[in-house]
Amino acid sequence: MSSLFPLVDLFVLLFCFFALQTINARRRRRGLPYPPGPRDVLSFRVFGQVIIVLNSVQAAKDLFEKRSQIYSDRPVIPFYEMMGMEWFLPTARYDEYFRRGRKLLDRGLRPGAAASYHPMQLAKTRSLLTRLLENPSEWEAHIELLQGELILAMTYGYEVSGRNDRRIDAARKLAEIGGETALPGALLVNDLPFLRHIPEWLPWFSYKPLARYGYDLGVEVRNELIKFVRDGMVS
Repeated sequence: MSSLFPLVDLFVLLFCFFALQTINARRRRRGLPYPPGPRDVLSFRVFGQVIIVLNSVQAAKDLFEKRSQIYSDRPVIPFYEMMGMEWFLPTARYDEYFRRGRKLLDRGLRPGAAASYHPMQLAKTRSLLTRLLENPSEWEAHIELLQGELILAMTYGYEVSGRNDRRIDAARKLAEIGGETALPGALLVNDLPFLRHIPEWLPWFSYKPLARYGYDLGVEVRNELIKFVRDGMVS
């Protein structure tokens, strides 16, 4: 995956570093200060991004339950916006779209509904055990396949044909890109969003080729599975 990331030479790195320091200095001069800790709530910076840690159950309840309208939003990841990942519920902003999605998830995953998945989960687990007996050295790939099988079967009623199934392969690649590019410091564009505007004809500096690759994977994962469900409803 690292080979996919745009290469940035020393000049651009230095420019971005000083620009980031300037932006952070301006941010610190306005607004309320972040919690200093070291008790229930503390904060620190990683590559210019502020991370706030809730160090007790009580602090989490006070902020996320009693004041959920204020603190339930998610951080903006500029590269996710470039990939068109606004539809991805785990990182969606706390708005009406997210609230509707959360209600649907609750309807399908509450204890009463989850019990209906037990026969399918049992069958998939038995298939996993068979694969482990046949080829124990690839246990990690077998478990990864089980995860994909369960998610796609529970969500779309789709039966994965195997490790080379193109739908699960696309979902795996999208998860790899999404996981790696969201890490603090992984991509400068997440700290300096103006870098998203670098044109694609500067291949060593532009993030657009990688973003387009992620966008195409997202379209394939989302649209192909929705089409599968619609075709099944029609037939």
